[in-house]
Amino acid sequence: MGRPKGSTTKKPKEDIKIESSEGKEKMECSCCGKSKNLEYFYKSSSRMNTHRKKMSICKVCLLQMCRELINDSKDMQVGVYRTCMYIDAPFLEIPFLSAIEEICVQDELRIDISDDIDSQVKVFQKYMKNINSLNQYDTYTFENGESLDTKSIIVKKEEKEIALNTTSRDKQNEIDVITMLGYDPFDTENIKDRKYLFNRLVDMLDDSTLEDNLLLMSIIEIVKGFNQVDKINEGISLYTTDVIQLTKNNGSIKSLIDTKTNLMKSILKTAEDNGISTKFNTTKSKGSGTLTGIIKKLTDIGLEESKINLYDIETSQAMRQIADTSHSSIMSQLQLNESDYTDMLAQQKDMIYNMDSKLSMLEEENRKLKINMKLNGIDLTNLEDIVDCDFKEIE
Repeated sequence: MGRPKGSTTKKPKEDIKIESSEGKEKMECSCCGKSKNLEYFYKSSSRMNTHRKKMSICKVCLLQMCRELINDSKDMQVGVYRTCMYIDAPFLEIPFLSAIEEICVQDELRIDISDDIDSQVKVFQKYMKNINSLNQYDTYTFENGESLDTKSIIVKKEEKEIALNTTSRDKQNEIDVITMLGYDPFDTENIKDRKYLFNRLVDMLDDSTLEDNLLLMSIIEIVKGFNQVDKINEGISLYTTDVIQLTKNNGSIKSLIDTKTNLMKSILKTAEDNGISTKFNTTKSKGSGTLTGIIKKLTDIGLEESKINLYDIETSQAMRQIADTSHSSIMSQLQLNESDYTDMLAQQKDMIYNMDSKLSMLEEENRKLKINMKLNGIDLTNLEDIVDCDFKEIE
């Protein structure tokens, strides 16, 4: 007997080949309802199949079910695991991985077959064939197999996809927000939305916001509100994509638009009441948007990347060239006589003498400080130990 008509599953190469169906025992598939020879059914140790020791679903329907579950799960391992759960068959990781390797070698594929649904179904077929042919698994059911936390697998897969789409700037924004607030304001939000939320919030935090707890809570709620509005917009776009189905979705679209309107009213009202928007903002500190103001804010929160290394700037080749060019331009425009040069030399000599005296004084002070630190048992490599130390005076 051949494969049932209308089935979309390709007939596997190792599927049963029966020369003649005459005189052979048959049973009815619980899925397609066809009466087929027992060779069309895998062995089963489930208590539900005690009489014939065969699964109640035929191989063709089983492979089709596995295909649907893999498509639904978007993950081969999860799909195979769920299939085993439905048919009360054991899921064992080592035979499963062996089946993947066999199919990859057989079809000359790479180990990663996540984009090939046909190969994934072949993996399940190979897995079931191996399980049925090995005597040590004769009494195994789903209960004897290994557990698989499907929710954890799906979450890890989502986290991996999110990590690939997250830039270093996105990660820094999250760190900055948590550093400024001292806690994670979006700890309970969907992991897919966190990048959007942190990127929006970091631009809305300033000195006045951090000092006003009510204002801060309002801003966080506004950011969450805009995120919800964006999701509603995605839903509306999804409903309006198919023009033919537009009239059928009219009620759902209207409901989404009403929800969006109410959300926007709430957001704008909160912004107005707290002086958050540009139109109603009357508390924004002067100079907060300047370079000096921004550097001060970043320094206050302890962001090391904001600290300018003046030594590198002053000694860089580019800055030296700019200084030399500027100096040459000034000298070419000045008309200095011998008296001017004499005054300049005298001033430079006086300056060098003062700086040399100051250098000697600082060197002596530095020497005494090192002695004091050694006497007090302070480790020079640990700067935190230097704070609030009571040094003994060295004569």
